[in-house]
Amino acid sequence: MKSNTTEDEGYKLEEFESLLNSVLSQSYDWFHDILINKLEYNSYSNLRIEGDILVDGNWFYNQYKEYHYFSNVPDPNLEKVFIGDIIGKLLADEIRNKIRLVYGGVTQRVANIISFNTLYVSVFEEDDQSNEDTLKESIKKILREEITKKFPKPNESFNNSVYSWLNYYFQGSQIYKEEYWKYHGFSFKFCKNGREIADLRVELDDKSPDWGPSDKRPTSERSVKEVMLYIYPIMVDLMMNVFPIRKNYLLYLIEEWFEDTKLNEIQQEFHRNDLSLDYVSVFEHRKKGDICVPPISKPEDITMEEMMDYIKKNSLFSYKDMEEYEEEEPGWIENMYLSYLHSKEKERVNQEDRENNPEPFNDGY
Repeated sequence: MKSNTTEDEGYKLEEFESLLNSVLSQSYDWFHDILINKLEYNSYSNLRIEGDILVDGNWFYNQYKEYHYFSNVPDPNLEKVFIGDIIGKLLADEIRNKIRLVYGGVTQRVANIISFNTLYVSVFEEDDQSNEDTLKESIKKILREEITKKFPKPNESFNNSVYSWLNYYFQGSQIYKEEYWKYHGFSFKFCKNGREIADLRVELDDKSPDWGPSDKRPTSERSVKEVMLYIYPIMVDLMMNVFPIRKNYLLYLIEEWFEDTKLNEIQQEFHRNDLSLDYVSVFEHRKKGDICVPPISKPEDITMEEMMDYIKKNSLFSYKDMEEYEEEEPGWIENMYLSYLHSKEKERVNQEDRENNPEPFNDGY
């Protein structure tokens, strides 16, 4: 049986404290500083933090009155007050998630349960002589932030925290492949919780003339023309709320992470190893992705004539065109029928989603 023993007490404490300060400073205007005295991680993957957290005085007063309405507000610089005494579950879970991501990035460990509620609270008071040293350090910190525009210099621990966040964000996602140009145009939709979170486009070279027979070379014989990853503003916004980072550098890290992880899965699909991202782009004017519609199976009782009727109704193909394509490439009619069926269903469910959940016009990207 596993024993609940402490492992590597204080492991990478300074790196963790430094990055956590950067992340919390970027996320909360009431936060000033955190000093971690003790960091415990045990065999159950539980993390416990002890130390002091310096917060804004007005914020502390309002928080204390909210949770202790009939009590006098104490002076936390003179009396012991824990952070868990003045924050609710929503904020606690939010902070806990940031701690989990930072700790995972710095140590490459998973923290299942995180205890930080016993951090002692102190308030930041510029006119308090007893806090003169703290004030000086805070001023130095503010000046450094002004110089660096509040973005820390990239380092391995910071990058690993971003990669850990991306691992979590894409965890459990499903990949749906769509072929929008025969043999040379592919889209791989990454879907999680029923909604698209990213779209990888792979374009291979094509030598089909404007008029004449199409290029029927298999994908293995075609060179790579372009590989593009499209993501959504909702993902970028979430990450920039967690990490103090410039958008351009964030996109660079996403590109590096994607090439090292998810792109390998796509290469296996093509049985090749020469794919690399040309760029990462954020969708404009759309905050989040469409609702995903899995591939549709052909109804068992449908006939060839019924499939041809459906294609004729929803396209410009004539019956003669369809017969010629089917003769040239057996299975063409079924594939085209399923493609139109899938497009119609996707259009229907997403039209309902847009009507029920309208999005404001997004011009920030």
